[in-house]
Amino acid sequence: MLYPKKECIKYLNVLIDNNLDWKHHIKQVCKKISSGAWAIVRLRNYVNTCTLKSVYYSLIHSHLSYCINTWGSGSSLKPLKILQKHIIRLIAKSEYRARSSPLFSQLQILQLEDIYTIEVAKHMYKFSTNHRSGLELINYCPISKIHCYETRKRVQDNYYIIRTNTKFARRSLSVCGPLIWSEVPHELKNLNFPKFKKNFKKHLILKYDT
Repeated sequence: MLYPKKECIKYLNVLIDNNLDWKHHIKQVCKKISSGAWAIVRLRNYVNTCTLKSVYYSLIHSHLSYCINTWGSGSSLKPLKILQKHIIRLIAKSEYRARSSPLFSQLQILQLEDIYTIEVAKHMYKFSTNHRSGLELINYCPISKIHCYETRKRVQDNYYIIRTNTKFARRSLSVCGPLIWSEVPHELKNLNFPKFKKNFKKHLILKYDT
């Protein structure tokens, strides 16, 4: 029996479209965090910044980070980035057109692309330490198995980055995972998991001031 082709299906509350560009899911996330933005608008004149940040992590960050290592490399993220920057300006009680990077740094909040980066890095950390994160279908190949030369990348326990000619493949976790892991400072890779998360977040936020 043939079933009609669907443009989009929901799996574990993630909308998967037939082109895998995640437009439907990103639109859904925009709707969810818009309600959180409205809560911040109503509260910002009555509570301090610390409380607003707590609201942000409860009503906004939770939606931004959910399964982002699956959809966060999509090509339709611009509306979500704009909305997040608007929310950060609300929390910081800044002007509507204020530069957002210093505000992210001031509030110690990650930008959308870095939420993706840190979630992928956490996945790679768990893979490298044999603590699987639920994505066991992807098997990364250590550079040390490709050759025996003591190159910098081999010493730092990086993984082979697959070469591909298509944009779709370049956005896949099998490519982005090793690529992001290669950018993680070597000294952070030897920390325990809680310290790794904390220090890598600091590392990402430092670039907002440059």
